[in-house]
Amino acid sequence: MVLNEWQKDWSANNNDAYLNHYHPDFTDAKRNLQQWKTYKTRINKSKRYISVKLSQVSIIAYPGEENLVSSRFYQTIRAATLAGADGNNFYGDASITVSGKYSLKETVDLHAPDKKPLPTRYSEFLCWQHLPPALQHQSKKVARGGENLVLQPSAPVKISIQQLSEPTPEEALEIHTVDIPYKAPAQTDEGHAASTKLCEEIGSKLGSVSIDDCLQQQLTHSDLSLEGRSLAYRDFPPLAGKSPLGRVLVIGGIHGDEFSSVSILFKWMRILDEHHSGLFHWRFVPTMNPDGLLRKKSQRQNHNGVDLNRNFPTTAWEAHAIAHWRNKTHSNPRRYPGSAPASEPETKWLVNQIDTFKPDVIISMHAPYHLVDYDGPPTAPDKLGSLYLRDLGVFPGSLGNYAGLDLEVPIVTVELDSAGIMPSAQNINTMWSDLIRWLRDQLSTQVSERRDQR
Repeated sequence: MVLNEWQKDWSANNNDAYLNHYHPDFTDAKRNLQQWKTYKTRINKSKRYISVKLSQVSIIAYPGEENLVSSRFYQTIRAATLAGADGNNFYGDASITVSGKYSLKETVDLHAPDKKPLPTRYSEFLCWQHLPPALQHQSKKVARGGENLVLQPSAPVKISIQQLSEPTPEEALEIHTVDIPYKAPAQTDEGHAASTKLCEEIGSKLGSVSIDDCLQQQLTHSDLSLEGRSLAYRDFPPLAGKSPLGRVLVIGGIHGDEFSSVSILFKWMRILDEHHSGLFHWRFVPTMNPDGLLRKKSQRQNHNGVDLNRNFPTTAWEAHAIAHWRNKTHSNPRRYPGSAPASEPETKWLVNQIDTFKPDVIISMHAPYHLVDYDGPPTAPDKLGSLYLRDLGVFPGSLGNYAGLDLEVPIVTVELDSAGIMPSAQNINTMWSDLIRWLRDQLSTQVSERRDQR
């Protein structure tokens, strides 16, 4: 099997044979194949010892193309340099991710001065050898940045995975795929009309989201805003036969004048349309505040002039929310918390979504403070793309306060660079990949802790 040969040649520091495993279209987002060969030759020549170990190997068929598979595994690298007497070791941790059907992205040789191995990361490798040449022209059709960084088809599928702890060429692979196209929950004619009208307004308002982009998401109408617009969501539900690590609620457009916080959800939903692997049960709320967004001049607040991110029923809201608004914001109308906690229909609706969906993690998109904020247990992400962790604090009536502190549901608040300009496509994908890695680690830890408590 090509994966075994790749591992063996790398561990033997057989540089020419190792590099021969890479496809001509290989890229690591910085280097093409020739640049990669020059780089790796220099690195490998400096090593007197390399050990590459793989574990938890799985093979996944690519639906519709029986000769094409991807392989996922944990990978640990240990290497020693030719430095001499002191024998300083360099321990590496490699992450290989698919960025195209036949392309790999790899990071290696991280220096660990304390001589302790770095933690292994989830890695993936696409086996392209033994494929018919007729498939090779398709090498750039698969988009980068899928959920869990794994090749998946354009609709959710049921995939059976054979676990191979020590794969050998003689082992037969019994891999099957069953298409399960997404079907939105049944809606009334009124609900369908409401969600369609919402898409028409969103597509007419936002330059980066077309009407068709929105309609393709088959948003599920759930309730109405003050002005009668649809409060809608889109689920990416568990796949048959696969238990998700947890439920993730992603919210955009709490503030109506933060256009990018709405648009980026449609970009991420499009990624999941092609790459949903069932690792999580997702629920996306593209715009919690449609009235603020879709009025002629968009505004932060809802139709009543209430800042919905100060209207959540946090502990002691009555004692603190109005006082904070008056004393700290000098009664800034953009931050008016409302006359009572959860006084607004949009706030009530999201509180109900949290209560019924019961998310394990909430992601709330905002702009334009260029940072990642975090509330709740246990561990925050250090960065998402170009955005780094920085504490904004908590406020009476904020979603972070309500979910993270009162409900103890971890919530990540992502503040994009600009409210009106989208991040680059590369940064959108990098943020998504970083988010998936953090969610996987976060929810895997929660699952382990729940098991230990049983």
